[in-house]
Amino acid sequence: MRKKIGIIFLGISILAFSKPEIVYDEETKKPLNGYIEYTDKETNKKVIEEDYREGIITEKREYYNSGVIKSISKYDEGEIYLEKNFFEDGKLSLKKIYKDGVARTTLDLDSDGIKVEVSEDYRVQKQTNEKGFVRVFYKENDIFEEPSKDILEKTWDKEVEEEEKETGTVNYKREYRYGILEKESYSEVGNGFSKEVNKKLEDNILSVNEETKKLEKDFSLPRIEEREVKYFPNGNKKYEKISKKGNDNKLYEEERVYDESEKILTEKKYVNNDLKDSFQDKDYKKYKEEKENKNYKIKYSNGKIAYEKESLKNGIEKERYFTKKGVLTFESESYPEIYKITVKKMADESREESVVRKLKNLKKYLEDGKLFYEERFEDNNESIKFFKTSYYKNGKINFREAETIIKSSRKRSYKIEKYSEDGKLIRSIYHDDKEINKKFYDKNQKLKYEKVLKEEKEKTVDNSIYYYENGKIRKENEAISTYTSDKFTTRIYNINGELEKEYN
Repeated sequence: MRKKIGIIFLGISILAFSKPEIVYDEETKKPLNGYIEYTDKETNKKVIEEDYREGIITEKREYYNSGVIKSISKYDEGEIYLEKNFFEDGKLSLKKIYKDGVARTTLDLDSDGIKVEVSEDYRVQKQTNEKGFVRVFYKENDIFEEPSKDILEKTWDKEVEEEEKETGTVNYKREYRYGILEKESYSEVGNGFSKEVNKKLEDNILSVNEETKKLEKDFSLPRIEEREVKYFPNGNKKYEKISKKGNDNKLYEEERVYDESEKILTEKKYVNNDLKDSFQDKDYKKYKEEKENKNYKIKYSNGKIAYEKESLKNGIEKERYFTKKGVLTFESESYPEIYKITVKKMADESREESVVRKLKNLKKYLEDGKLFYEERFEDNNESIKFFKTSYYKNGKINFREAETIIKSSRKRSYKIEKYSEDGKLIRSIYHDDKEINKKFYDKNQKLKYEKVLKEEKEKTVDNSIYYYENGKIRKENEAISTYTSDKFTTRIYNINGELEKEYN
């Protein structure tokens, strides 16, 4: 059965209705089986529908003026157990489940594209901002509370990405540059121990610092073990230092230096900072002398090459690193020239910048021999260009950057692109002396968010633009700054791209 009611809305889009526990059919006086439709008397458009079974509400639907579904609420025995809200383009914006009358948000996507997803057992929370940056939190216990809006505030700064995970026992934060892990901080707490690990990649040398604390059974001071290790580009150890407290409460330290094949060159052992034992390989002096030569090789005990350097007559120096299995993991071609120039001020920067670059081409490979990162440059009379590209394991591009410097005008520009593992563009940035344009795409390659900053003669225009899936603008946040004033404007558009609201 259908029951239609006309109502007048006075400047509001959502009405809340208080309903009795049982709704009766006015004609039969029996509990209603059917639905009630509420319409706007002025427009005659449907705004709310309610479904009833034996007089008890089972579902409620709200609609936009365009006729598109706005929200759906589902009920069991008259009590709400599921609520879904939608944007006007049909995209789900909010999902709540109810247990014992308590709302638990499992998805929340606000009008600015900030998204919070929570698993239904409420132990995993994933936070994503409109630029696509993600934070993941793990909870050991089922916590009944609304998810935090502590969204990753860091904007996408060219080639840098961050990843963060938290649980009750393990926490880590990672920073990637061009898809390569550059920094990591890791902590773990277990039964009777705690561990902290910090990693840093600098000049193609990976440094790892690790501290482990073990609690004694008698609850005395914990035993602490510290380890510092540096690695060559082929994964072999370059340097190692280990410090730990013994059962006699003395401090024991070991320090080793390795060559590129991981052969020990020197070793020193200390007790309470006193040198007790030392070792130096018979070929150590020869190794140091050969490193000063223009051409030399370091081999593994099986005869395979671990490292080789070749110096050409024009001053170009080539280096290559290999694993114990003979796989090439790193190669570079360094030029003797140092490129120096002072480039003009770029948009949103305060002053000119001095650029100093050592000219080189290099490639990095995975242990299976697949290329995963490369740098190269092109130099001609008009410009110099620097390229950086990283790859996924399947060979598709991860990051791609092109930096161009025009020699005559000293103007610099960047173009950076980030792709998904299946080859789809996720985001891009263009930056020169006049503007910064950042674009972010959805999984179907449709533009979902754009941030444009333009510097004009006497003003700066900063505009954040959000899009519907049909490509129409959904929202604009515009800031116009001059030397004397700032003006902020927000514009809201409907699904057809028509301006509905504007305010300062």
